[in-house]
Amino acid sequence: AANAFDEAKKINTLAAYEDFLQKHGDSEFVPEVLILKEQSCFEEAKQKNTIEAYDGYINAYPQGRFLNETRILREERFFEEVKQKRTLFACDSYLHTFPAGRHVSQVFIIKDDLTFERAKAIHQIQAYQEYLTGFPQGMHAQEPQDTIELLTFETDLSLVKAEDFQPTHSEEEQERLAKIVQHYEYYLQQYPQ
Repeated sequence: AANAFDEAKKINTLAAYEDFLQKHGDSEFVPEVLILKEQSCFEEAKQKNTIEAYDGYINAYPQGRFLNETRILREERFFEEVKQKRTLFACDSYLHTFPAGRHVSQVFIIKDDLTFERAKAIHQIQAYQEYLTGFPQGMHAQEPQDTIELLTFETDLSLVKAEDFQPTHSEEEQERLAKIVQHYEYYLQQYPQ
């Protein structure tokens, strides 16, 4: 068993220690091999640097010596994936998994940007309202408010017809229609294109 132990230490991989334990599970070297196996599992997880590899260590060693460091590395990897993927799903996964995580504020900023980009791509009142519901104090909050007003105005303007200005309308309705025209003129001045 001593030669097999020396060989496992020389190879120094998780597989080598597992092989040793399978063949020499009753030897005097088992306690040291178990320590080396855990360390090897941790080192392999760090080398792979994947969420799955860190989960493998955490599942295998729920009370392990490297548990805190593994959790930190796992969260860092999760955050790196959020930055790389830049999707709402990745943001929500991070926020669900690490509600008090080290990068929560940065993930919220990314999610704010992505939600706003989505609203702009859809360019409908409902999409902008969803952005404002999720991010009432968001970095882009003013633009959706302005765009909602503009889209509402465009909708109102499309309903205005020449006959709407005939004296058959109440004074209140004529004032409303005059405001629409004023807003439209202002809009044309602000956005000549």
